[in-house]
Amino acid sequence: MPIPFEMLEAIIFDMDGVLVDTEPVHMQAFVSFLALYDIHVPQETLWSFIGHSVQENMRVLKARYKVLAGITVAEAVKKRDALYLQLLEKSTLGLNDGIADLIDYALNNGLALGLATSSDTSHWQAVARVIKRNDGVDLHKVFEAVSCGDEVEKRKPHPGLYRRACAGLGMTPSKKIVAIEDSPAGIASANAAGLSSIALLTPYVPEKQMSAADMAVREIAEITERLLQ
Repeated sequence: MPIPFEMLEAIIFDMDGVLVDTEPVHMQAFVSFLALYDIHVPQETLWSFIGHSVQENMRVLKARYKVLAGITVAEAVKKRDALYLQLLEKSTLGLNDGIADLIDYALNNGLALGLATSSDTSHWQAVARVIKRNDGVDLHKVFEAVSCGDEVEKRKPHPGLYRRACAGLGMTPSKKIVAIEDSPAGIASANAAGLSSIALLTPYVPEKQMSAADMAVREIAEITERLLQ
């Protein structure tokens, strides 16, 4: 079923990789954490973490490396997250190309805006602070609803995050709401919630792994152009 652009009521953004390019920061945080245990992983392993929660990725690492047996998943996540937040606060991170124009279009044309991220609330708040400092955009005023990973029982690919975001917008999940995602787990989450889904293709994920999306783009500007038609 094609996306009903002429009937859209809302856009819900993924955060990491779509709204902002935090993926390199996340990867560096994993590298720095693993270096504490003299663990070095290939780039492909780091890329495989995209779209999954830090908790889930840490469980994979603990199962793979015996040296991590002495630390719990929660302790490991806390250590890695502290490194991530330090790196993020020092970064020059800004909104991804095309995001500001798409937000402007939505605000000027009556489309509601939401955010659904598997990242914890502390990560969302840190990103919002950095974007306000670097780009002068107050994301708290942009999004009518924000749904974070630590606010639901199950994170992506479970549909709970998108269902919660829709509820925050006061809307029933439907194809009139589109989710923009950059990972297979995110696309699966949006689809399971009953939303339309757009895959933002990136170098990190093979295009064939995003085939479940209703539509794929290489740049956010393609979405704005389609809305303007």
